[in-house]
This record gives sequence, structure tokens and C-alpha cells, in this order.
Amino acid sequence: MGLSASSLKRLGIGWCKQSSAWAFPMTDVTGSVRGIRLRTWKGKKFAIRGGREGLFIPSGLESDGTLLIAEGPTDTAALLDLGFSAIGRPSCHGGSDLLVDLVRRYRPDEVVIVSDNDKPGPDGSRPGQDGALALAMRLVSYVARLRLITPPYQVKDARAWLRSNATHESVLQVIDVAERFRVRAHAFSIPRRTEGGTHG
Repeated sequence: MGLSASSLKRLGIGWCKQSSAWAFPMTDVTGSVRGIRLRTWKGKKFAIRGGREGLFIPSGLESDGTLLIAEGPTDTAALLDLGFSAIGRPSCHGGSDLLVDLVRRYRPDEVVIVSDNDKPGPDGSRPGQDGALALAMRLVSYVARLRLITPPYQVKDARAWLRSNATHESVLQVIDVAERFRVRAHAFSIPRRTEGGTHG
């Protein structure tokens, strides 16, 4: 996966022998496990039946400063490897209610939503960016500063960003030049979507 063992351990990685897949716990803001995300060696992603969506919250998460939100556990691990405080949502449109709860509980100084750099679909939609915008609309009332960023051109996601030799400083530069999110500038471009899908 191109990720450090320490970051994966912080996310509670395990191995599901029955499915021959890596296992990541999905939790609520208190750390109670709601479900298990599985990922095979070939990158197929699914979940153990009977569980519910949750967040990928690393151990030792700092409750102040800047908090980055990624899609899925491996993108979260990539941001941890880059030296950021980060958590993961279960998909580009999932986990919004839990993320509101987490932000209200941890009260970070700033939240940065890191979306996948999706290519436009036939209808012009970009699931990663659309989901990030919808989440920003939910969170903007609860944080002092909020920004949305995507990896550079032709870099798909946070893990690919790490593998393309990104550094803490280069990602921080992208964050610093991103405009602060304000509702009025985006109020008429919110996609109407339901939560679903799997990423990371």
C-alpha cells in the first residue's frame, strides 16, 4: 500500500483471514466500533455484513490545531505519514453526521477537507469534490476556519499524493493558498446526493 506500519497501526489495521483482506475498524467519535472495512491486496473494498458506517480515527489524535479529513483509511494513513492530524470518512458522501459530532467534540482550530481528484462523469459530476462541498456545508457552522483542497493535477488522491513525493511542507502550501470556505459563495452549487460508496 506504500504506507508506514506506524500509521496503519494507529488506525487499528488487522487481517481478516476469511476474506484475505486488510481490516480497518470504523468507529464513532467515542471509539466504539460500528463496522469493519476490508481491503484486498488488489484494492477491492467492501465491509463485513451487519456493520454500519463509521469514521477512521487514529490513536493519539490531537484535539487542537488543524484537522484534515480524507476519504477512507489508506488516504488517512497517507496524511498521517505526511505529519498531519487526520481522520477518514467512509466514502466521499458518508459519515457526515459523525463528522459533525467529532468536530463539535474535538473543536479543532481549522478543518481541511481533502477530496479525491476525480475526473468529471458523463453528467459533469465529480463525486469526490461534490461530497467535499456537501460536507463543508454541514461543518461550516461548527469550525472557525474551513478549507477544501484536492491533490495536484493528475494526482488521484492523498495516497497517490504521498507516493508522488509530496512532503508536509508542499501539502501545507496547498492548504495555505486555499480560500476559506464561506456558505454564500457555494450555496447554489450543492449536489443533491445520498450517502454511499467506498473509498480509500
